[in-house]
Amino acid sequence: KAMSWMLDVFLFLSLVITLEAEGVEIGTLPDEQHQISGTLHVLDSTTLYIEDFNYDGGGPGAYLYYYAPGQTVSSSGGGVKIPLPSEFGQSDGSFKTSRYRDVDITVTMPEGTDVCDIGTLTVWCQPFKAIFTRIEIPRSIFVNDGSDPCTVKNSAVVTPLPPEFDNCITLHETLQLSWRVHNDSSTVRFRLCGCQSINSDNNQYMGFGLSGSTSATLMFGADPTIAWVDDTDGPQAVDYYLSAYTQCRAGSGACPDEMDSSGSCTNDIIDVTGAVTDGQQCVSFTRQFNTSDSTCDI
Repeated sequence: KAMSWMLDVFLFLSLVITLEAEGVEIGTLPDEQHQISGTLHVLDSTTLYIEDFNYDGGGPGAYLYYYAPGQTVSSSGGGVKIPLPSEFGQSDGSFKTSRYRDVDITVTMPEGTDVCDIGTLTVWCQPFKAIFTRIEIPRSIFVNDGSDPCTVKNSAVVTPLPPEFDNCITLHETLQLSWRVHNDSSTVRFRLCGCQSINSDNNQYMGFGLSGSTSATLMFGADPTIAWVDDTDGPQAVDYYLSAYTQCRAGSGACPDEMDSSGSCTNDIIDVTGAVTDGQQCVSFTRQFNTSDSTCDI
C-alpha cells in the first residue's frame, strides 16, 4: 500500500509553482548577420540554454565562441570554442550549414571551464573571421560576483540528496522532491527544494501532491501540499484540497484543508522545517499515510 501511495504522488504536480524554469535569463541574441535570434539563459555554472534559436545556416565553420571577462571581442579570434551537442552541431562542434528554426539548444561548457569564464558569448565564423551575434553575460548573475567557486543565482541545479532521505525525483528542472518512509511505515518525511527567482523576496510557493484520479493527472480532487519559506514566520507547509478549478472562496476551490466548507478537514502536515540558502529554498515536512481526514486527504 505504501508503494502505491508513493507512485500516486507523482501523478500530480501543483500549478502554483512560481519558480523560474529557465535559470537566469540573460537576454535576446542580436542579429548582426545570418538572421540569428533567440534568448540566452544560464541554467547553472556549466550549462547554457538558448531558447527559440534561429539561424539561416549560411556561415560555414561557425561556432559558439566566448571571450573572457574584460577581453576585447575581436572577429580575428582569440576566444574559446564551445562545441555544440551532436544533435545540433557537426562533428567538430560547429553549427550545421542548414537552417535552424525555433530550436532549443542546451550546451555544456568545455571540461575545466564554467560560465563564470564567459564575458561575451558570440557566434563566430572562423573561415571568414566574422561575428554573427554577441551578448555579454553580466557578473551580477553570479553569487560572489562570479568569483571561484562559480555559483549562479537561481541555478537550475538542485542540492544533492541529504543523508536523511533515501529517495528523490526531479519534478521540474528547478524543483526536486526527496522522501523517506519511516521505519514503522505509518509516516513519510518529504523535502521540497526549489530555486527562487533572481532578485526576489521569499514567499515563493512550491507544491506537489496526489492526483484526483488514480489513472491520470487530474487537478480536481487532488490532495497537494503547498510549501514556502515566509519572510516573517519561516518555513511553512500546508495541506490543501482542490475541490474546484478556482481560487479558494467560501471554502470551495483550491483551499487549505482547514478552510474546506465541510468543516471536518484538518491540516495533517507536521514537523515543518526549512530555510533559504543562496537563492534556493528547501522545506521538509512529515505526513501520515492514513490520516483521520477522510474528506480532504487521499
